Amino acid sequence: MNTNKFLQQMQIIFYAIMSGHIIFACLVVFVIPSDASFTPGDLMLSIDMALVLLLLFYAFYFYRQRTAAIAAKDIADDEKLGEWRATAITRWALIDFVCFAQIAFLFISGNNLFLYAYVVGALAMMYTKPAPATVQSELRLKSNT
Repeated sequence: MNTNKFLQQMQIIFYAIMSGHIIFACLVVFVIPSDASFTPGDLMLSIDMALVLLLLFYAFYFYRQRTAAIAAKDIADDEKLGEWRATAITRWALIDFVCFAQIAFLFISGNNLFLYAYVVGALAMMYTKPAPATVQSELRLKSNT
């Protein structure tokens, strides 16, 4: 399997996931009218922020642990990439859930702090964009063809 072609396919999956919550966010923020407010003392907001931080931490921790385990295996590059695909998509799914939840809470409550939490999630998602050099070094791939 060509590593660069595989990573291009993974980038397509990444952009598909990323564009889904961006479109949803634009729909909620710009199209659906709401009474936006800014009330930081909400219990739902406190629980939500704790869950956001916990899920984002777990997404990056899970990815780091699984990637280290995959890199340590003495298997072919194709098999490493196959295992890495599941790990990367799982991390994206966790971050994507955080983003969608923030937009849903913004829609339900109208509290702008959920929009800011969404932006944090979206930035975390952008940080995870698969780059060929990064993936090759993380997985210790032998070749790049």
